Amino acid sequence: MNEFVLFLRRLSGMVAIILALGGANAYAQATPEEKLMQAARTGDVAEAKKLIEGGVNIMVKDHLGATPLHMSCAFGNMGLAYTLLTAGAQIDALDNNGATPLIDAAYNGHLYIVRMLVSKGADINARQKFGVTPLLAAVSRGHREVYDFLREKGAKRNQSEEEKGLYLAAALAGGMLDVVREQMELGADVNTKDHRGLTPLMVAASWNRVEEAKLLLAKGAKVDDHDARGLTPLMMAAVADRFEMAKLLAENGADINAVDKDGFTAIDFAMAKESLDVTTLLIGLGAKANTKSLKLMKEKEEKKK
Repeated sequence: MNEFVLFLRRLSGMVAIILALGGANAYAQATPEEKLMQAARTGDVAEAKKLIEGGVNIMVKDHLGATPLHMSCAFGNMGLAYTLLTAGAQIDALDNNGATPLIDAAYNGHLYIVRMLVSKGADINARQKFGVTPLLAAVSRGHREVYDFLREKGAKRNQSEEEKGLYLAAALAGGMLDVVREQMELGADVNTKDHRGLTPLMVAASWNRVEEAKLLLAKGAKVDDHDARGLTPLMMAAVADRFEMAKLLAENGADINAVDKDGFTAIDFAMAKESLDVTTLLIGLGAKANTKSLKLMKEKEEKKK
């Protein structure tokens, strides 16, 4: 595993970061390239064709390096993507993180665009700088049809031990239990960590993948591992208000009074989240809140009055 979570956050934000056009007047004052980016986002094929005929630079990039083709593929605008490709847009253009339009389309589950890009020669094994491929992007969001199509077309996986960890984390995030099992059978390290110290069990706890967490624990996942901030899987379950996950971790020996780097425990996070079920569970197991969290809760109660 490496900077996989960072990639997911970046990609989710990338498709929303465009020029903010504040109305008809602002649009009229925008450059042709800015208008093309807007058309790519909204799927306005007629406007895009007019701009292309006027000589607009179809390979313009935003501050994250995304081209109009990236944008149209991320938003699922197939007609716009086809128009750009027909006009000569580079099918494997790279954004600042090395992601291609195919990676964006796969991540967002746009099967028809994925099919079109592959049929036109897109690199099915393109790899951005965090190690994410189109197949891995599809797995991370649980896009079964895209995953199956890419596998059918020969997409490669597990080229290294690190990649096994990437696929395991992606499958956990996407809730693809069969892929989780597959990666474990292939020998993926269930205690591997990314740059932030996140383990597969932490990913499962954050996404509330209870069945997957059971598999990880059965394979020897460390229940009390800490990430770079000192958080444990139980703390992450508490932060996300996941009762069943918290119960599972506690039943498997999680330290209910483990502290993060700021001195907070799982019950502190549960109380801050105002999660009655998780808080009650932890209190019943003997967890104790620290004075910081109690003060925080009192302040919240005062504000409600």
